[in-house]
Amino acid sequence: GLPMAIMDASYITSMRTGAAAAAGAAALARKDSETLLMTGAGRQSVYLLGAVLLAMPQLKRVMIADPMSFPAAEDYVKNIRKRLADELHLETDASFEAVEDLKTAAGESDVIVTITRSTKPLIMKDWVRPGTHFSCIGADMVGKEELDPEIFRTARVFADDVKQCCAVGELEIPVKTGIISPEDICGEIGQVLAGMIPGRTSDEDITVFDATGLAALDLVTAKTAAAAAREMGLGSLVEL
Repeated sequence: GLPMAIMDASYITSMRTGAAAAAGAAALARKDSETLLMTGAGRQSVYLLGAVLLAMPQLKRVMIADPMSFPAAEDYVKNIRKRLADELHLETDASFEAVEDLKTAAGESDVIVTITRSTKPLIMKDWVRPGTHFSCIGADMVGKEELDPEIFRTARVFADDVKQCCAVGELEIPVKTGIISPEDICGEIGQVLAGMIPGRTSDEDITVFDATGLAALDLVTAKTAAAAAREMGLGSLVEL
């Protein structure tokens, strides 16, 4: 029952959130995916983007949209390459561009990750081409939504935790409005990663990973950080 380490929970949560989105994208997106659209340019986004680029090094084009402020997206693009290098020690050959027309950008994307506070759909079903993958991160409270609920009607849908996602995630509104039922959800991403259930079944599938965040992932990330710190001789020893 003794603490193993004390560390900044905000940073750990940012790291695990990005990693979860990336794990879902790498497992469910088409293997030939080259174009990424990220909606949202807030604090969490650099961790999400960095993790996805690490998990999917074949990505060549990255579009950044900030639905609240196009100039914010432009500033983000100017600085993102340096931020990735300085904050995450990540170098990439991918190109970065700010986009304002979400309809066009969504139609050109292989992978879409959402990390905004929106309470109304940002991406409509008619904009999305077959084979697109979504990793949905922003909807983590009742009433939040970033995708048109109709996207879920024909998509292969996965959650980090089905019960939690149906209550407070991107799945909340599609389930509450009867577009899908909890039984229509294919399963949890852990089952896909463990080989227990199939993820994508064809290049035409639209896949959705709804991630609301699990405390267990914070603990695993913190344990990894603590182990690395011990190995590298970092940190301070505290007597309790």
